[in-house]
Amino acid sequence: MGRRRLTTALAVIAATSVLLGCRALDEANSRGSAPWQTSKTGQTSTGGATATSVQRVYVVQSGDTLHSIAERECGTGASVEALAAANVGRRQPDGTALKDPDSIRAGWELVISCRSGD
Repeated sequence: MGRRRLTTALAVIAATSVLLGCRALDEANSRGSAPWQTSKTGQTSTGGATATSVQRVYVVQSGDTLHSIAERECGTGASVEALAAANVGRRQPDGTALKDPDSIRAGWELVISCRSGD
């Protein structure tokens, strides 16, 4: 019984953290102070609590490279492969898609994935 309560408590804490984080991100977005945004990607039920998974999306700025975005968003340029894999072939607002990781365009919306499992 104690394990179930702990699991439920952890799920509630995680869901609350996600919701509070989303609210802070949405506020920053509405002020135009952040070049990234969030989008809800689905809901998962765990032990009676529901958690929403959040996907971060970064809007490419002039002068950005996948390497610079990986360093800034993930803390290491080594994450560039995961970032590229998450976005290759993904349709962009201008109708094109990422084919060459060395060629990104300002205004593109890239899914932030810092690990190959994200």
